[in-house]
Amino acid sequence: MERPDLTDIDPDVIAYIEFLEEQLLAGVADRPVIAAPDPSEPPTTMQLITISAAGVAKRTARHFYSRQRRGGMGVFDMETSPEDPPRFLVVADESAALLVWSNRGRVYRLPVAQLPATDVRGKGTDICERLKMLNNERIVAVLPENGGEEVALASERGWVRTIRASFLGSSLMQGMGFHDPNEGGELVAACWLKQGDDLFVVSKQALAIRFSAHQQGSRRGRLGLRVDQGDQVLAIAATRES
Repeated sequence: MERPDLTDIDPDVIAYIEFLEEQLLAGVADRPVIAAPDPSEPPTTMQLITISAAGVAKRTARHFYSRQRRGGMGVFDMETSPEDPPRFLVVADESAALLVWSNRGRVYRLPVAQLPATDVRGKGTDICERLKMLNNERIVAVLPENGGEEVALASERGWVRTIRASFLGSSLMQGMGFHDPNEGGELVAACWLKQGDDLFVVSKQALAIRFSAHQQGSRRGRLGLRVDQGDQVLAIAATRES
């Protein structure tokens, strides 16, 4: 906006206007510079895979999620019913496969490329049906392939077993069983493990234990955390000294 002609304006009014202009210019100069937002991620083949509790899954390219600052509002990632909330979130390359573990101790390989590619807020497809899982099976863990040297499994009663990664490759037979629910109850969690890692196991009632992964020794596994009736193991994770 251009400054209007002030020829016929009282000199005192002009002086006041010029004073206000100086104050405005000084305020702009003292204003802190706000950093420009971080650029969005350039396009890649990395995918964000979302899976609901009942096994409805979809994938979206990771670069479609705009970068936000702390305290941002976030985005709704997948349309699901209130009775079937999102349960698993995995990042994997489009060319990779996922290891889908069931409560019956069985594992299935699922190529990421076979999942429907959707927008950020899209609908998924039933992977339990695609994998031909049994009626009494439900998903308890989803891991990207090649995440370590072994996979550690934990049952609801605290039974822990490790499986070498070589058993979980492209030649894996779909639905191969690696845990017997008669030993320690149903499978509840799984994680990747590298040499030198410890295992951290925690229960619903906040009991926890940490021990060297190689202490479990037996191929069939052994008791990792003793839990009381009414409690059960909730999660297992690999950790090490920083």
